[in-house]
Amino acid sequence: MGLLTIPFMLAGISMMLLMPMLNQHGEPLNIPFGLLVFSPLIYGMFGYLMAFIGCGLYNITTKLHGGFEFETTDA
Repeated sequence: MGLLTIPFMLAGISMMLLMPMLNQHGEPLNIPFGLLVFSPLIYGMFGYLMAFIGCGLYNITTKLHGGFEFETTDA
């Protein structure tokens, strides 16, 4: 799963590096350093929370529809 995030991480870093550092009036942008540091942490916390809620909802609804079933055979 971690390997799947590498292309998105590289795309995000490249977009950050290509972001203009000046606004339309030629003044430098004031991006808070804390935002750059804590936004990935907040993203991770909310991702974990949403996965936790999604798994809980799935476990509740499997009682209604029986969940997913699949069969495998040897090739």
